Amino acid sequence: MNIDAAVTLSFAPGRTLLRAARGGETTLAIGPDVLATQVFRHDPPTSAEVERAIDLIEEALMASALPHAPGRGLQTGEAVLRAYAAPGERSVDRAQVEGWFDRLAAAAQGLNPAAAQGLPTGPHAAAALVILRECMHHLGFARLHFVPPITPDAS
Repeated sequence: MNIDAAVTLSFAPGRTLLRAARGGETTLAIGPDVLATQVFRHDPPTSAEVERAIDLIEEALMASALPHAPGRGLQTGEAVLRAYAAPGERSVDRAQVEGWFDRLAAAAQGLNPAAAQGLPTGPHAAAALVILRECMHHLGFARLHFVPPITPDAS
């Protein structure tokens, strides 16, 4: 996949899809549903569960052989990720995604259970955030842009 083109992140059962606008798709063999059902046993997840999820995502990213592309933007139509942003917010930078993750991690470590207040709840939402954070961090995406959900062609 040409990671220099606009890249769309979406979720499918058991996997995460990264699609380049100019063609090409990379599938990561991990998705929020897998993490939510097989790794996250608590809400919020424990710090050990978050670390295990990160390990699995990093393994999937390494297996994909996607290059680091500093400064590039990522886009998504996933409602579970849009729920983290303020209403009407069209994009967020990596620092804001890191802030959401830091709040989840603080709650997971038990240091500040109230840190996760205002974040979407449930294991699926936490799993989606961890996947997003790892993709942005390891692949070098600087911003996440929210786009309308992509619906399958009904024809």
